[in-house]
Amino acid sequence: MSIFIHHDPEREFAEDRKRNAEQDALLEELFGMPGAELGGKVGKAMERKIRVEMMTRDAMLRELKRKVDALQEMCDRMWIALAKQCDDCDNERAEGTGCADDR
Repeated sequence: MSIFIHHDPEREFAEDRKRNAEQDALLEELFGMPGAELGGKVGKAMERKIRVEMMTRDAMLRELKRKVDALQEMCDRMWIALAKQCDDCDNERAEGTGCADDR
């Protein structure tokens, strides 16, 4: 016994068109514009939102990098000052005058 299922692409296509038309009519009733136009506006709004978020994130990263660079520069200056202080102490010890830290 075999079962034959008749596949009617034309009927399925017509059903899809009918369903799409019903959805478009509902969207137009709810939002006052056809579904395709609404989809385009939503897509553009999403693009704008993503662009703004990316620009904000980029600005935050630039500010963070600026702060890290400033902190690195401050650390470099501190290390140089510490190294100079150690050199001064070494020189004072060598001269026999004693380092201020030893007193």
